[in-house]
Amino acid sequence: MCGICGFVLGRFGAYDTKVLEAMCDNMRHRGPDDAGYFLSKGRVLAGLGHRRLSIIDLSESARQPMGNEDGTVMSVVNGEIYNYTDLRRILTEKGHFFRSGSDSEVIPHLYEEYGDSFATHLRGMFAAAVWDVKEDKLVLVRDRMGKKPLVYAVFEGNIVFASEFRALLAFPGIERSVDRDAIAWYLRYGYIPSPMTAFRGLKKLEHASYLVYRRGQIAINKYWKRDLSVQRKIGLDEAAEELYEKLNDSVRVRMMSDVPLGAFLSGGVDSSAVVAMMARNSQGKVRTFSIGFRENAYNELGYARAVSEYVGTEHSEFIVEEDAASILPALVEAYGEPFADSSSVPTFYVAKMTAKSVKVALSGDGGDENFAGYDRIFANRWAEIYRSFPGPFKALAEACLGKAAARHADIKNKAERVRRFLRASGLPIAERYEYWLSIADRSFERELYTPDFLRAASGIDTASLMRAAFLASGTRDIVNASLYAEQELTLPNDYLVKVDIASMLNSLEVRSPFLDQAMIEFSSGLPSSLKQRGTTGKIVLKHMIRKYRLLPECVLTRGKMGFAIPVSKWLREGLSGLLSDALLSTESLRRGYFAASKLKEMLSAHMSGKKDYGPQLWALLVLELWHRRYID
Repeated sequence: MCGICGFVLGRFGAYDTKVLEAMCDNMRHRGPDDAGYFLSKGRVLAGLGHRRLSIIDLSESARQPMGNEDGTVMSVVNGEIYNYTDLRRILTEKGHFFRSGSDSEVIPHLYEEYGDSFATHLRGMFAAAVWDVKEDKLVLVRDRMGKKPLVYAVFEGNIVFASEFRALLAFPGIERSVDRDAIAWYLRYGYIPSPMTAFRGLKKLEHASYLVYRRGQIAINKYWKRDLSVQRKIGLDEAAEELYEKLNDSVRVRMMSDVPLGAFLSGGVDSSAVVAMMARNSQGKVRTFSIGFRENAYNELGYARAVSEYVGTEHSEFIVEEDAASILPALVEAYGEPFADSSSVPTFYVAKMTAKSVKVALSGDGGDENFAGYDRIFANRWAEIYRSFPGPFKALAEACLGKAAARHADIKNKAERVRRFLRASGLPIAERYEYWLSIADRSFERELYTPDFLRAASGIDTASLMRAAFLASGTRDIVNASLYAEQELTLPNDYLVKVDIASMLNSLEVRSPFLDQAMIEFSSGLPSSLKQRGTTGKIVLKHMIRKYRLLPECVLTRGKMGFAIPVSKWLREGLSGLLSDALLSTESLRRGYFAASKLKEMLSAHMSGKKDYGPQLWALLVLELWHRRYID
């Protein structure tokens, strides 16, 4: 796990390794162990920079940038290549020579052997850059699911790239201007979908893609796509047995490390299954790490302890206190563009605690996206059925559901879920799913946005990416198509970004067995009946866990909680001063995004408890703090 950066300059300037050093210094947290630089002065000036977090082969010989035998191909890599021993054997048989035991050294030799699409041979999480000295060609590549980030800018015949925005913005001449269209996307989803960024002229390379830059020309291609058009005919028992073998293998290869490793343990099905598999592949006790909150509705520590006792791990816990005001500015700086997933806070804390003991942690990320763990997956299927009901029946059902929801003690949660379901049920499938994933609907935006910003945002079809994802899935099965959309949009743009930045801010590498290529392809080929029935998800995963007695029954029968913070409460209490100061400041209102009257109304209603604007206010606060850090 590392940080990478570099450039190819068509126009020479006063650039040397000091520029690379400055870029690398801005992401020192990604690799505090070492730094390395390469500069090539041929027909063009090319530079590669690397910050190293030593995981495999801790020796000096594993230092990056790395090259082939004669130095005509150079590369830098961020991530881990899990099949590197097999690749080394194949490449050695073909005549290649290796100087280290590092997994990263296979990259320049793979490029030599297979060309621009060399990533098709890699199993792992990675972002890599290859400089071909003879051809004056740069190749950038990201892993299949988008675990490792890569941002870049092309301007005046130059290309500059880096693992993080802070490193990219350290390059002289890159303009910091806001892309207001991207801000409209952010205010709908809480993140900015790739390839867009909040900065005009800066891009994110999409997952499963490679970029080729040569003599001012750029080309981007996809090298991997899942096929959901054909579903396997397979029984539950057989699928569970195959899943066990794949998960066991995926966990086993991710335990490859020359430094101590452990696991995040939330007490949910996914992270618990990973921990159980680790225990079966470990000679000693697995180290597990959990965080909790004093608010019971957000605390899963009891389940995590049950798993730890059942599996037999060396367990550590941490209670998160309300001090988001102190760490939120640092998180905003780290993410580099507006990012409103408030679960970045507990992710940061669990990574911080874990990094005190180990350098590598396994996680359960990807289980929900593979095996239908989200309520919205069920809702999407039930809404399609509900749409076919006669009009009078729907009117009666909606009236009854509304009354039933109003009688629940926890009216805010259950009533809102019912209302959101009913509001979206009449929409087409992609628009419906986009509505459930959004943090604000269009009626809310019409009230909040200024007339100028509303006119600009109204021309943006934020459902277009969702429609494209459902169409690209190649299946009419609603459950599998929804999972495909999750893997294409929410997973790489939200959840994996959250984990990468929060963990690397603490110099911790996080590995996700459920996001292994073989695991994704296996789950993509399963019929949805093995993933979701009625309101129960993860059918085959839970069956596998029971079949092999991996976990206690309480973990399988518990309700889904999610990894979140009491954001609404925090905004009313510890963050209230920062919130009012940020949103109602002269600088904030001058930006021209939001109507002051609506902001005041939202703050008043939220602080009094009359309404819950927690997700929306959090997103607005993050946006303002980002402007102050990167634009002002």
